[in-house]
Amino acid sequence: MSVNLQPQELRTVLNVTVNDAEGQPREVRVTLALVVVVADEGRYVAASQGNPQGLVDYLASGVLLQQLITQTLATATQSGWQMASLLSETSTQGLESTLGNLAAQTFAPFGVRVLELRTFQATAIAAAAAAAPAAPAASADAVYEMLWNCRSCGADGLLGLTHRHCPNCGSPQDPSSRYFPTDDKKVAVRDHRFVGVDRRCRFCSTANGRASNCCGTCGGPLAQGADLATRADQLHAVGQYAGDTAAAAHQERQPPVPTPKKPKKWALGCSIAAGVGLLLFTLMVVMCSWSKGAEVVVTGHSWTREINVERYGNVEKSTWCDQMPGGAAVKKRSREVRSHESTKTGETCKTRKIDRGDGTFKEKEECTPVYNDKAVYDERCSYDLREWSQHHKLKQEGHSLSEPLRWPSVALERVGTCLGCEREGTRSEAFVVHFKDKASPEVFECSFPEPRWRSLALKQTFKAKVAVVGKVLDCSSLSPY
Repeated sequence: MSVNLQPQELRTVLNVTVNDAEGQPREVRVTLALVVVVADEGRYVAASQGNPQGLVDYLASGVLLQQLITQTLATATQSGWQMASLLSETSTQGLESTLGNLAAQTFAPFGVRVLELRTFQATAIAAAAAAAPAAPAASADAVYEMLWNCRSCGADGLLGLTHRHCPNCGSPQDPSSRYFPTDDKKVAVRDHRFVGVDRRCRFCSTANGRASNCCGTCGGPLAQGADLATRADQLHAVGQYAGDTAAAAHQERQPPVPTPKKPKKWALGCSIAAGVGLLLFTLMVVMCSWSKGAEVVVTGHSWTREINVERYGNVEKSTWCDQMPGGAAVKKRSREVRSHESTKTGETCKTRKIDRGDGTFKEKEECTPVYNDKAVYDERCSYDLREWSQHHKLKQEGHSLSEPLRWPSVALERVGTCLGCEREGTRSEAFVVHFKDKASPEVFECSFPEPRWRSLALKQTFKAKVAVVGKVLDCSSLSPY
């Protein structure tokens, strides 16, 4: 196993809040850079658990350096050092001793020694910058590590991509318990090439990277391995993630256990009600379409002719004032809602955490526009318009075939286009044949065009169908003997 034994620089930047000389909180950006080297190759290999590149990525991620900054300031404060001096002193030599001791303790378990404290400085952040969130918003390509907890030794917050084995006890990672970190514990992944969801070896159940052909634990082929189940997306307000747990993640990824369903009284009652409803519906359909044969005889004929008489005069109407026809006389105006217009006032954004299945996750910001719905008012006019409208009907009736058909006589009061003048409007006519059931007192009526109406002779008998429900004659079923 190849281990890089050359010195390397680790650098990070962290924003912290300190009190200035007047006791006011100020936002300060602390920059830390260390030069480290692998001093104990055996311990380094053991800590990497067979993944030296993963350990390199973890050390370079800045997590340990940010912890060093926090621990250094906390330790110095407990010993009486005034944090306000961080802003006024040009040198931080007073903190270098504390930082050096803590750095040695932090990197020693990995077989790494600190060679040089290259940079440790603080600069005040402008007020506008201080108002921004400490954690930068995730870009579209930002990738972070999932977390997992070791069940063997209890170590928690281990990194899903970096720590395939527990760095404390060496136990293999349980990928089913990978969970999303809170925003303040996110660890960014640098230059990670995503090749797909991890696969589980079907021989030893160990999770392996998608690019692997053989299991790193037992050497078995991974071609038939199953993809690992991923955590459901987590959608939350920007910067307000409530957190996740290994237990919840593990529970979600387990296949559901089918449980036998016991019959419930209410379900049985619903089934009975549904059955009864279906039976009643079927019965109604059958009864509505159920008919019986009958003999009917023609008992009479009748006819009606009508003429509409229209009068020219004032008709009250209403419309939007800008749509009134020419010549209309306005009677009344009112303001009413004519339409609505929506104005975009902003947007509501949420962050979606997406488990990629290889120990990492992506964040995606989803924004929904917010609109203000505003009513638009306009003037509506009631007006009089002179036009033709129906005034009354003239009607003429007959009750036999022998009566000559005629239209009612029309007597118009005034003719022309003057106010109150009348004119003849539309005409309509109807021809009805009357029948009686020969076996019962039931009587029926059928409307026909005039030729068909005249062809049905008085006292002529027909075979026909009569609906059982409603006693309605099917006029299209008439068939002469």
